[in-house]
Amino acid sequence: MSRLWTVEDIEMLSSLAGDIPWPLVPGRFNNSRPRRTATALRRKAEELGLLRRCTGAYITSGALRELMGVSYERARRWILSGQLPARRWGQGRAYPYWIHRRDLRAFARERPELFGGLSEGQLVELLDSEPLAAEIAAMELPRPRRFVAVQCIETGRRYASIKAAARAAFVTPQRMAVVLAHGTTANGRRYRRAEAA
Repeated sequence: MSRLWTVEDIEMLSSLAGDIPWPLVPGRFNNSRPRRTATALRRKAEELGLLRRCTGAYITSGALRELMGVSYERARRWILSGQLPARRWGQGRAYPYWIHRRDLRAFARERPELFGGLSEGQLVELLDSEPLAAEIAAMELPRPRRFVAVQCIETGRRYASIKAAARAAFVTPQRMAVVLAHGTTANGRRYRRAEAA
């Protein structure tokens, strides 16, 4: 027979869910309350409508992408290059990267241009720091360009993005990026970054 949930158990679960990455919740809960399985904690959190997505000290890479409006590849590049420290609790792509907001704030101080175009409210939600959000919003930075226009040298045709040019040339976007960086060809044609119109 399962043990009944006490008010203290529910308060503890409520304070942990959303504040720290979910994989850490069972350990923290079991350190201070009578032991419960990870499955029991997950079910109770779902029953109570608690967020299993981080809204406190940590943020997932998915939430970062959503709030900043950046691609999966760009966020992943920041993480893998070490510019934005992150950690996975678990092996494989199914487990998201977790970013401590302290590290995200340091990243924003170093690279405020990446946060251009976001409102002060969006920055507060993302960085969890009103003074830093106000500081970046006051800079009135433009939104970073998300797409690189590409032009085929032989035909003169312009494409709105690397992805569009890659699709037209029947290659992957990664291959098109290599073509642009090294001046090689994609299916017999040369491409370059297009001049701003």
